[in-house]
Amino acid sequence: RTEDFEELLEETLRRVAAERSEEKRSLYGGFLVNNVARPDLEYERRLKMLKALEGIQMSHLMVLEALAQAPAEQEVDGITGSVQATLQKRAPAVAGELDMIAKDLERLDLASNLLSSMHVMMTARGAADLRSRITDFGREFMEFLAEDEEETDKPVGG
Repeated sequence: RTEDFEELLEETLRRVAAERSEEKRSLYGGFLVNNVARPDLEYERRLKMLKALEGIQMSHLMVLEALAQAPAEQEVDGITGSVQATLQKRAPAVAGELDMIAKDLERLDLASNLLSSMHVMMTARGAADLRSRITDFGREFMEFLAEDEEETDKPVGG
């Protein structure tokens, strides 16, 4: 019932009204629920999350989830690999958009050192374990979105 929350609620509702994607509108709903559930979160952090939510698409969430996966045993069996090859396997639906998505995720402070390393050959383990590419804010953002997902039993991306 604070003035900050009222402002955030109004801003979120404006964005929901303009959003065409049902999946994204659902994420905005979860965003509002999580704002009520997390009264300790600073207003500026909430606003940054709202701006990030506005800037992402479902394809971005697919890549974030792919980055967050622990490497499978078969992914580290080889000698070399690349970030691009790993993401193409984990998120095949967006394989052709990876460079653009990486750039967007970095711009939104959800990932770091992703685009510059996308096409670089590295050890198989380094290419398979991409969890460090998610920024602290990116992890917090994913957790914030996932808090509501636990109630609905579906992954962050849909």
